[in-house]
Amino acid sequence: MITDKVSNEEPNQPSCLGDVSGSLLSLLDDLKGFQSMGFLTADAKSGLGIAIEQVERYIRGDLQARQQ
Repeated sequence: MITDKVSNEEPNQPSCLGDVSGSLLSLLDDLKGFQSMGFLTADAKSGLGIAIEQVERYIRGDLQARQQ
């Protein structure tokens, strides 16, 4: 009988998420690009504006936390 050992450790995985600021900036650029699309409704544009604000706040908060 062959049994597979189940491990809680994932091989070759970093212990933390690492630097995600590049991904956040890319997300921010994408959201701003979507907001400028002409076929979106006013509600969709408003929602994107809120999402953009939240990402910008998160980026600022993340940078402030790293500086401390």
